Amino acid sequence: DHINFHKLVRVHRSFVVNVAQIDEFSDTEILIKKKSIPIGRSYKEGFLQSFHLADKRFKPSFRACPS
Repeated sequence: DHINFHKLVRVHRSFVVNVAQIDEFSDTEILIKKKSIPIGRSYKEGFLQSFHLADKRFKPSFRACPS
C-alpha cells in the first residue's frame, strides 16, 4: 500500500520523513531535531524532487528557513 500524503517522503529503505520537520539537509543526510537520517542513493532524486531541486548539478547543503 502507498501512503498518499504529500509531506511524507521516503529517503531510505528504513526511513520516511515529514518534509515540514526538516531542519537542514546535505547530499547524504537530513537533520531533524538534531537527529541524523541518511539519504539512500536510490531515494535521493525523489527526495530532491519534493523540493523541486532534482537538478543533478545541485550539490550544496540547504538550511530550511524557520516557519
